[in-house]
Order: sequence, then structure tokens, then C-alpha cells
Amino acid sequence: MSVFGLFFARPGRMSKLALLLIVAMLSACNRGEDEAQEPPSETVGAARDSAAPPQPVYPEPEALQVIRVIDSARINNARAVREISQSESILEYARVMIVDHRAIGTMLDSVLAVSQQAPTDNAVSIELRNANQQFLTDLLARDSGVNNAYMRQEVNDLERALQLLDSAVIPSARSPETRTLLERVRPAFDAHLQRARTILAARLAAAERAASARPAPAVSPVDTLGPPLITTTSM
Repeated sequence: MSVFGLFFARPGRMSKLALLLIVAMLSACNRGEDEAQEPPSETVGAARDSAAPPQPVYPEPEALQVIRVIDSARINNARAVREISQSESILEYARVMIVDHRAIGTMLDSVLAVSQQAPTDNAVSIELRNANQQFLTDLLARDSGVNNAYMRQEVNDLERALQLLDSAVIPSARSPETRTLLERVRPAFDAHLQRARTILAARLAAAERAASARPAPAVSPVDTLGPPLITTTSM
């Protein structure tokens, strides 16, 4: 099954996410042990020397906290929109967000626990948390446009999540287990982003079709006659 299919499967199959992540982490540990037992060949060693590893941007606990904040925001936003939306596609998307990101959050917390690290905020995680709290306040205060506002926020947040994963979070992973986990959850964020874009595009297209299908306003006969003729008579 593709990553997209995995993260948008039916409720009974959602637990596969956590299972796959656990298997990936165990595989990384085993692979690391095998590599430690076998010295690398000269060719491999030369390739490693020529390819400089990405430099860490944050301490690992801060990097994980950035993703934890983004992950929690997906759950909080989904819970909020479920209370006010009546759109089936929106409600299904929100349901998937809650299930998937709970599983991702559990994996992130497990990595921190195993490494005996405490999640630590930095400027980015604080900014993301504050921005999400403001969005939730604005969303719940809306009288209309809730669904599109929610989906636009999902697109924006998930785009930033992927950018942060690639540029800062994954490069900041010190341990093989952490790096493997982050690389494995990245496709989930990408699949959610693609789904959010699809839903938003479909909603906007439907609204445009509905607007173009509306009949033109009726024009009264008076309007078609133009302004009345003004005649002057000489006295």
C-alpha cells in the first residue's frame, strides 16, 4: 500500500502507522549494529568523507519539540473543526488527522523517553504554538467560511512542517533511531498535505462552478429603456 493509502485507510487499519514506525526503528538499530561489526570498505569510506553530513540546527530535544508542536496543532485543529463543520470531506480529514498524529506523537515521545531527553522549546516551537492558538480563536469565532479557513491553515502548516523537517529537524537528529523515525514520519506529513490541497482545490472549484451557474439578475423594463428623454419647450 502506498504511503497515501496507509494514512487515509479505514479506522481499523490506522494502527499500522505505529507498527510501521516501530519496525522501522528496530530495523535501524539492527542495521546500525551490523555496520558497527563490519568495517566499511575503502570505497564507502571515501564516499562518506566526500559527502559532508548536514549540520545540526537545533539540539535534538528542541528539534523534536518543533515537530511535537506541529503534530499537536493538527490534533487540536481537527478537534475544533469537528465541532462546527458539517462537511463530510472535512470531518473525514479531521478524523484522520487525530488518529495519525496521535500515533506520530506517541512515537516522538517514545524517542525522547528512550534517550532520556526532555522536550525543550525554542523560538520556533513557541512561535508555532502561539500562532496555532490564535488560529483556533479566530476559527471558533467565525460565522462562515470555517471549512476553507481550516483547510488553508492545514496546507500552510504542513508546508512549513515539511520545510522544517528537511532544513532543520532531520539534520538535527543525533541518534540513528531519531533520524529513522523522522524520515519515516515525513511521508505522513506529505500525504496529509497532498490530501489537504486536494480537498481545498475541490471546494474552491465547486464554489466557482456554483457562482457561474447562478442566473444573471433580472433586468426590469425600465432599466432597458435608458434615461428618460428630457425635452424643453420654449415659452
